Amino acid sequence: MDTEVEIKFFVSRKAGEKLPELLKNYQICTQNEHDLQNVYFDTSERLLKKRGIGLRVRSHDGKNEQTIKLRGSVVGGLHQRPEYNEPIAGIQPELARFKGDIWPEDLSLSEIQQALIPIFSNDFTRQTWVIDINGEGLVEVAFDLGEIHSKGQTEKICEIELELLKGHEGLLFQLGQDIATLPGARLVNVSKAQRGFALASGVTSPPVNLSFVPIASTDTVFAGLQQVFSFALQHWQYHEHLYLQHQMPALSNMRDGVHLMHQGLLLFSPYIPKELRVTWLADLNWLSSKLKCIDRYYALSTLTADKGNYIKKLEKIKPLRQQLKAELKTLPHYKQMKRLFTSERYCKLVLNISAWLVGLSKMTPPTDHPSMAEFAKQALDNSWQELQSSPLVQASELSSSQYIALQGLLSRNLMVGLCLGGDSEPQKRDNFRFPWLDILQGMTELKLLKPIYDYLETEQDEEAQEKILKWLKRKEGSLLLAMDQSRQQALTHPVYW
Repeated sequence: MDTEVEIKFFVSRKAGEKLPELLKNYQICTQNEHDLQNVYFDTSERLLKKRGIGLRVRSHDGKNEQTIKLRGSVVGGLHQRPEYNEPIAGIQPELARFKGDIWPEDLSLSEIQQALIPIFSNDFTRQTWVIDINGEGLVEVAFDLGEIHSKGQTEKICEIELELLKGHEGLLFQLGQDIATLPGARLVNVSKAQRGFALASGVTSPPVNLSFVPIASTDTVFAGLQQVFSFALQHWQYHEHLYLQHQMPALSNMRDGVHLMHQGLLLFSPYIPKELRVTWLADLNWLSSKLKCIDRYYALSTLTADKGNYIKKLEKIKPLRQQLKAELKTLPHYKQMKRLFTSERYCKLVLNISAWLVGLSKMTPPTDHPSMAEFAKQALDNSWQELQSSPLVQASELSSSQYIALQGLLSRNLMVGLCLGGDSEPQKRDNFRFPWLDILQGMTELKLLKPIYDYLETEQDEEAQEKILKWLKRKEGSLLLAMDQSRQQALTHPVYW
């Protein structure tokens, strides 16, 4: 058995052209090029995939090799998987050639063998260089260019993989800093196999709302902080990938992962080992500033979507829709966001967070930390006291602007719950959180009205002004009434921790 340890980058074709020149800065031990044909097998019910088992047959240079990859781990962008390889004569897998102890006991190999079918294939040219990193270890650099095929559908492959052959994982991230300077480089946590199965299924993965971090109250604080940061980066990278596949709503979900990363730093800063410095905070703040446009973009997109159904009663005021659409065009669009997510600074940010997480996972857990249960209770108490002392709880009535001004505070409070409340009693927890989530949604809807208020300042027609203002006040009044009712309901529920 081998354990594959690697990091992966999606890159542009131009990056492949520049890669040989970049690698001249290192001692190149060997260099090769192969055309690889790969077929991935499973049953029609995906019995192997459900067990975290990948089965591939690779053909190159007149030889065939079957490979089993077991479910490993992904920390940030670092992939680690047990891998078993066996030469075979043909291109049909022969499961009996693998050692029996790698299979789950309740899996019938003979039944699986009979039911195996090809699911997808990928064919690519692989250029490889084995390089010596300053005498500390060896890394294989692979540039893959080709396609994934399934059911008449194709998806491009243009990737650089860095696989550790000898030495410590830090060498991958060290070399990764140079790879990040190549055009279009983006650190990813999705494999060719995952992309192939997705293509074969014909089903596009949907965006998912940020959920509770799976931390048990019996965990240590050190384990909890690792879980929060890993969870945040996974959510972030998953939705970055969806957005770049043209799923536009995923951008907001991606930002939630970035915000969770910030919240983790605020919550756990006293327990982050001093020797593991957070050198990437300034770049995280830079990214957050770049994503601030999302709320305005969402508001303008909603107001102008579906022929302006949201503002249907104002449809006769054509300059309103024209101005909203004109402003929408000035905001960062897909191509600009793609340039951001394939920029050197962004790639190095994700790379540095991943390296930091790997360093964290290698450290010996401190023995002087409080229990997770004790830490969670204190942190939730502190967050709740901050919310209780705010106008969101104290005031009998709040205006639109007051609600919107308190959105950040409420968002942070609810995110503390996502970090630390996963092991609480679900019914009690949900009863407490739901009214506050309704208020947060109301704050988002109030922001939809802001571009129309802004338009009022430019409207010269008094009749149109009056009509728009009347519509705005009705919408706003309805939202404020519902939010005040939710506030009253929220304050009747006891805390869940």
